[in-house]
Amino acid sequence: MLIRIVKFGGEVSIDETDRKNGRGCYICKTAGCYGAALKKRRIDRAFSMKVSDEIYSALKEICNAE
Repeated sequence: MLIRIVKFGGEVSIDETDRKNGRGCYICKTAGCYGAALKKRRIDRAFSMKVSDEIYSALKEICNAE
């Protein structure tokens, strides 16, 4: 299962409905994917901006990562 993260109007959020407008990127719902996304700041690069740590914390909970 994939998790969609959306950037719209300079704001980044997690799209749980897959219906929000904006540019999106996806990560898989595993601890390994979360770890790689956090370590290499892949979401930051996908959106060409600094993504808040709150987004990464929310993803950590969704992915059940430690």
